[in-house]
Amino acid sequence: MNIDEFKNLFPSVKDLYYSEVFNEKNESFCSFMKEIKADASKFNKQASVLAEKIKSSAGNIDIFVSVPKFGGEANEPDYSKILAEKLSDKLNIPYRTNAVTKVKKTKKLKMLAYEERLKEIDDAFKVCLTQNLHICIVDDVLSSGATLREIIKTFMNAGINKISIAVMIIQAQ
Repeated sequence: MNIDEFKNLFPSVKDLYYSEVFNEKNESFCSFMKEIKADASKFNKQASVLAEKIKSSAGNIDIFVSVPKFGGEANEPDYSKILAEKLSDKLNIPYRTNAVTKVKKTKKLKMLAYEERLKEIDDAFKVCLTQNLHICIVDDVLSSGATLREIIKTFMNAGINKISIAVMIIQAQ
């Protein structure tokens, strides 16, 4: 999928920000992400690149929210939350923890085909915001878009329709 195809997945989203696009197959992508996550300086560099891309529109964003972590790996850090906190600090935009929560246990999506991902993630989230704010959903990786599509649907069903997305890495192949 290329960038335009990703943008077409999210027609209601105002902006899609990303620090890098990765165009190789899964094995090298997994190694690439492990390397970034294992090295704080590389992670911080990617966060800084992303913050620079958001900077000119930062005045339009009310809060950052992060994609809830997959529940199966308790010992792994919540990289989406860490990234949202770093963006919040760099851009002086509040980060709202638990603005979206996972209410359904799901399988790990990266192991599933796209249609299975959509079924698995359906109705998996709940919005915990009462105000109609311009939110920016932060995630570390965008691969199929299934999780972000479901979270966007959940926000829109709650009446929140000013939405942007910020991701560290887009996996386009």
